[in-house]
Amino acid sequence: QFLYFIGVAMKPQHVLKTSLAAGTYVLQGDVAEAASSPQLVVATSGQVLKQYDCRRFSFVRDIAGHTDAITDLVCHGSMVVSSQMDTGVMITDLRMERPAHFLTELRGEGLECNSVSVSPSGTVVGVAAGSNVHLVDTRTWTAARVVKDAHCEDVTRMRHVTDRLIVSGGEDHMINFYDTVAPEKDMLRCAVSCGECLNRITVMPEVGRVGAAGSCETAFLFDLPSDPHADDFPTERTLKRGENFAQYVVDWVSTGGESYLITGHNSAFDCADEDAVAHAQPLTVRPVPPKPDRGSFDLAPVHVDMVRLAVVIGSTSRMVTAGDDGTIAVWSTVDSGTATTDDDGFDADSDLGNGSAGHADSAGPGRSGRGGRERSHKPRPALPF
Repeated sequence: QFLYFIGVAMKPQHVLKTSLAAGTYVLQGDVAEAASSPQLVVATSGQVLKQYDCRRFSFVRDIAGHTDAITDLVCHGSMVVSSQMDTGVMITDLRMERPAHFLTELRGEGLECNSVSVSPSGTVVGVAAGSNVHLVDTRTWTAARVVKDAHCEDVTRMRHVTDRLIVSGGEDHMINFYDTVAPEKDMLRCAVSCGECLNRITVMPEVGRVGAAGSCETAFLFDLPSDPHADDFPTERTLKRGENFAQYVVDWVSTGGESYLITGHNSAFDCADEDAVAHAQPLTVRPVPPKPDRGSFDLAPVHVDMVRLAVVIGSTSRMVTAGDDGTIAVWSTVDSGTATTDDDGFDADSDLGNGSAGHADSAGPGRSGRGGRERSHKPRPALPF
């Protein structure tokens, strides 16, 4: 089935390398809505954060301070919160020359930190350490509460949905929603067996949804109730899944009141030769739930390796992608008429009900440690997907 729509396509506006050194790649990234102009902050494999001004898309500075592999990064206003494997957390104020604060209280416990999160108000930072989630008050930088045993095994990703509601995924293959203000026995609001480890969670408040992706390249979409704090917590689960491991999930984005799933294709997994070298493949963007007047949209083949980051810049219609090739691409709109097929290798929407999601026996093509991002509540113009 072919879906036709006439609108605007996207072309690369800027393409730049994060480093001239070979083997440097982008792990995580987010856009900080700073007062002057939006700032893109990415975490690289060299344990360094890099800041770019999104107005002219120019390099601003390197932010050093991490002493271990960076596992996650989120932004709130001018504040950047980034975690490293040994549970150290660095808080950076982009208005200051040096990082503002380090959280090191958990480093002596021998746990791993896979994720951090910031509440929409910016008053609480969530730190996933082992199977627990520590909620840190940003006014005193002390733990205000601990969600003990949020998962039976290590937490792999977590995000704030509201100031009191968090969502997390773990190595126990569960997706849990917790009310951090409720009594301990009533904190768990919803639990879904997803059949794999989550390594990406994206909160999309403007559309009332939470998107997630797992280690087997399965994408999940949760429709939140109008009142997430009500006693009843009905969530609809939408599953999309690649037809082979050459296809992988990059991330979810939201803009113009719609949510979109971005997927990639790694050509090195198309052949049996283990030494095969991947070459550039286009990213595919599709609306979810599907729209009768909009089909999937392919971007130009800029990246030559797997893409880990996709994020919309503030209230603009520009998008940033980055990944294992160390390349950052900025996409802008250009007038065009486009016709694409809806058969991009992902299954049609299916309601998971209350059961477990189907999953493959092994993980996807090397996807691990990918961070998620929360979105601004400000409405954004529609992208042309």
